[in-house]
Amino acid sequence: MPPNHVPPGLLLDGSVAFARIGDASVIVTAIPRWTPSLAERLIEETLAAAGSPPAQHLLIRHLAGNLDASSRRRAQEVMDRRVSSDSWIGERRLAAIVGSAFERGAVTAWRWLTGDPVHAFAPERIDEAACFVAGDAAAAGLVAAAHADSMRLLTDAVAAAKAR
Repeated sequence: MPPNHVPPGLLLDGSVAFARIGDASVIVTAIPRWTPSLAERLIEETLAAAGSPPAQHLLIRHLAGNLDASSRRRAQEVMDRRVSSDSWIGERRLAAIVGSAFERGAVTAWRWLTGDPVHAFAPERIDEAACFVAGDAAAAGLVAAAHADSMRLLTDAVAAAKAR
């Protein structure tokens, strides 16, 4: 197992699955309506679960709603306050798993316009996204497996919550 390994677990009262494989984190969310306070809790709880220093690279997938502008802004404020990312400039790899071709295009346009390091991948390209985030083929399998385990954990938690 790589150093800084955190197996998949649930955060935010069972609405987010989180895992860490070395320098890569995997986050899968099932929050239909984001608020700035939920975004802040997401950052705080993932930083607490990840250990120190936090993982530099990220694979993220939203199964329900995406963060709105005010929630993204709050998440960035918390990250800026809690994490010194100076050494990551130009090196961070972010992969968003996005089902809509239109939304993937918007993410690409955003990257071109802002230089933000996020790349969008279709759900069927999870292996490519894992390789992009992990940086090498050996770690990519671990990241893809963490994503699959996180998906199972979260979908089971959501189904159990609905059954109550």
